[in-house]
Amino acid sequence: MNPVKHLIKSLFVMAAMVEVRDPYTGGHLWRVSQYSRILAEYGGLLPNIVARIALGGL
Repeated sequence: MNPVKHLIKSLFVMAAMVEVRDPYTGGHLWRVSQYSRILAEYGGLLPNIVARIALGGL
């Protein structure tokens, strides 16, 4: 598996584990990620940068 894909999959697994343990905190992770993505898109950033920012919100 590509190391980048492996890292992204790991991030999503960790976020899902947090959500199972504490739904409020898990929901917070997803909301921060989505708000970050929206702001980055609104700022006119390139799609690859928007994706990185959304991942950083997790």
